Order: sequence, then C-alpha cells, then structure tokens
Amino acid sequence: MSTNSDPIKQRGFGLIEVIIVVGIIGVLYSITFGRKDTAETRYSESTEASNVAGIRACAANLQENGSFAAFDTEMFQRAKCVSGMSGAQPGSTLRNSWGGAVTIAGTTDSWSVTYADVPEASCQAFLNQVRLTGNLLAPLPTCASSGPSTLVFTFNR
Repeated sequence: MSTNSDPIKQRGFGLIEVIIVVGIIGVLYSITFGRKDTAETRYSESTEASNVAGIRACAANLQENGSFAAFDTEMFQRAKCVSGMSGAQPGSTLRNSWGGAVTIAGTTDSWSVTYADVPEASCQAFLNQVRLTGNLLAPLPTCASSGPSTLVFTFNR
C-alpha cells in the first residue's frame, strides 16, 4: 500500500480572487463609460454652439437691404449654412444633436434661432457657449427648471 505524502495541489482561482477581479473590472467599466457619456455630452454642446455660430456668420451674407425679414430655415438650408446638421436638405426638418427641431425666423430688425429639446444636463453649458458668440439681444434664453428646454436665441445686426 502506498501513501501519497504530497499534498493535493490547488488548481485554478479561489472564490475570493474571482470576486476581486470581477470587482476591478466593474470599477474600470463604470469609469470608462462614465467618461464616454461626459465626452459625448460635451461634444454635442460644443458642436451645437458651433452650429449657432456658423448660422450667425452666414446670416451676414444672406441679409437683404438691411432686413432679416426673408430669413427662414429653408433659406439657410438652400445656402448650405447648416450642412453639418441633420436635416440640412431644403424642406427637411432641421435637427440638433439631441433630436430637437431647429428653426430660423427673421423680422425686419432681428432674427432668431430656436433650439427645441435641449436636455437638462446639457442646457446650461450649451447656453453659456452660445452666449460667447455675442450679438444676442436681451432677454437671453434660460433653461427650464426640469426636463428639456426650448431656447430662442435672438440676434441683431
């Protein structure tokens, strides 16, 4: 009769080690995707502020005899002032990065860009970036206290 004096060799990972590895993976996952959402939000805010600035720059070329009365969304679509936005083809509904409608309208002395469905989480940062473009008439738009906002930016000459 032979006896095996060698202890049984342990193979694989123990329960504690597996739990620790799963925990570390979970933390890394939440950090990675948390930053991704923040980056996408900042990108949308920045992109839309640039779109408003581009529309504003294009308005100077489209002004007729000192009046903005002919300004409408389709005019800016035909002039390719909104080519980077969804719905840039004439006759389509122009949309922002958040899926809300964007409309442009003019009067004799001023014109406006209306942004619908701006998410609560992005509203204030987007609004601050657009304020930096200048030439906005008072009153400045404000974000809704809860839920998505509709912001109307009014410009003068």
